[in-house]
Amino acid sequence: MKQFEGEKAEKIIHAYGKVLEEVSKFDSKKEIYRMLHPESLLPYPKNEIRNSLITALTLAKEEGRKQQVEYLQIGLICLDDFIPDKKVPEDYLENIKR
Repeated sequence: MKQFEGEKAEKIIHAYGKVLEEVSKFDSKKEIYRMLHPESLLPYPKNEIRNSLITALTLAKEEGRKQQVEYLQIGLICLDDFIPDKKVPEDYLENIKR
């Protein structure tokens, strides 16, 4: 992997991690935790984030960094929780039904 690709992937993953942090916070006004999130919250296109996670995951596996592999896999799974904005249900119960 070229150094530039790794640096770009790292930048994208870091920005995505900040978004994950924000969406995982408890919403004290509504007292709910939303399971689905609008794609417009993502700092980069979903496909670009996915490709960056896969790039970093491949490298982490090659280097035997088990904890980082786990975090990156979780990031990939969570990425599926970001859907087109118009498809995110406003109702909490509808939001968590998948």
